[in-house]
Amino acid sequence: MIRVSGGSLTAANATSEMERLFPGGWRWIVEETGANTFRTVFPSRAEMQRMVEWGVLHTKFPGTTLRFEESVGGDEVKFAMPKVWVQFTGLPKELREFVTIWAIGSILGVSKAVDMKFTRKHDICRLQVLVLDPNIIPQFVDVVIGDYLYGLQFRVEENIDEENPEPMDMDFGFDDNGGDADAGDLTKRDHTPVDSDKNKQAKKQQHTAG
Repeated sequence: MIRVSGGSLTAANATSEMERLFPGGWRWIVEETGANTFRTVFPSRAEMQRMVEWGVLHTKFPGTTLRFEESVGGDEVKFAMPKVWVQFTGLPKELREFVTIWAIGSILGVSKAVDMKFTRKHDICRLQVLVLDPNIIPQFVDVVIGDYLYGLQFRVEENIDEENPEPMDMDFGFDDNGGDADAGDLTKRDHTPVDSDKNKQAKKQQHTAG
């Protein structure tokens, strides 16, 4: 638990203080629990104990200090899961609907939100998920929807304004149907299977001609 004295801080202020005190990339999630009190999860118990023993800490806000206390009781949460925005491609336009995108979020973690405005504007799906570790979100995932297999490409947003997100570079050599743009997809955009017998016959003729 974080207690604030000598002034007041918002959750965003408290988060910036944690990032200042602990540089290194840990994703701090600070929740306000009452007047000038906040709750967060430390990278390790040792780091938490170190801050508890440190005592009162001065902040970059004049006259405002922080003091850390270890929460007690069996009803405390075990872990505050990071919440991240993810962009992905690989779905044809007719499948870029809220329900489908929400369901795909369950592949990564727990779906929390779908940004349909962004999705329609940029033809790139965007959703928010709860995950244990954003660093282990896969870059490529194959999913089956109906009778068809689609190759999805994911990228976790970093240092992006959540209020005005911009599309990330998703050019990994796949087309919007979920197939390899260079090798050719197994299905057309209208979901009509490619005639594999004709392909085999064409290859046979090429082999005979050689």
